[in-house]
Amino acid sequence: MQRVEDALSNIGADATRIGERVGERMSDAIEEGYVVARRAVRRGRHAAEDLIDETSYRIKRDPLSAVAVTFGVGLGLGSIVGWLLTRRRR
Repeated sequence: MQRVEDALSNIGADATRIGERVGERMSDAIEEGYVVARRAVRRGRHAAEDLIDETSYRIKRDPLSAVAVTFGVGLGLGSIVGWLLTRRRR
């Protein structure tokens, strides 16, 4: 009977150790995910700032081209939206 009790005690202790290890690994994974997400946000912010700076430079360098491109993009998007709206009515 003592052997059974010892075996059950060992199984309980092993389960506790396994649970602790799983908890530690989950905690590490969550922390690593948080760090990766923060880096991604930081990179995205820097990329957006670079894009804004590049856009400002190009507009200052060639304003007529910037206006023409903006007009073309607006006309294209307006055409697509208009086409989609008329297509739904049919």
